[in-house]
Amino acid sequence: MPVVRNATVIKEEGVGEDKNLCFPGMSTCTAVVMVAGATLLGAHFTADRAKDVDSLKPHTKKLVQRLKDKLGARIPDRLLIVGFNVNHNPALLAQALGFGSKGDYARASLEAFDISNLVSNYREDIMITFEHSGDGAQPSVDYKRTSKTVREETADNPKATKDNLFDGRKSVVTINNTPHYLRQHFTNLAALVG
Repeated sequence: MPVVRNATVIKEEGVGEDKNLCFPGMSTCTAVVMVAGATLLGAHFTADRAKDVDSLKPHTKKLVQRLKDKLGARIPDRLLIVGFNVNHNPALLAQALGFGSKGDYARASLEAFDISNLVSNYREDIMITFEHSGDGAQPSVDYKRTSKTVREETADNPKATKDNLFDGRKSVVTINNTPHYLRQHFTNLAALVG
């Protein structure tokens, strides 16, 4: 049975905010999502295997700043990093965003999930979705192969296609069959961030 979500679609190197976020076209990327009250703020990071904050690539530094700017004065209580984390350093991304014992958001929960082992037999990219009920609970995180999803029109773009929909706008996303829910095995990053 198809699952329909009204979500903000975040393209590669994009940033968005909503209760529901959708990250399509992920094959080496990772989704970085902050929970701030009743909303989610997320960014779609391209691969960067930096060893420390100073060696982050310019595109990563720019996206970290855009996500911080989107957050503004709000205080996030959770950070989720989900995707092909083998191509990233989740603890470093958390540190760059101000999480960890020495950061601005020392009390936030820090969690990561490397999806690469689950989808290693896929020969195509995946879509990761986050849904937040706003009740203080952890958002649900799902994934599905991109070929099993259909992107539909937005209110202001009734002729949306795969190529022009990924612009951070709220969209109707239809997932053929039930998506795969990530239930457990999130890694606690707090000790790694310091």
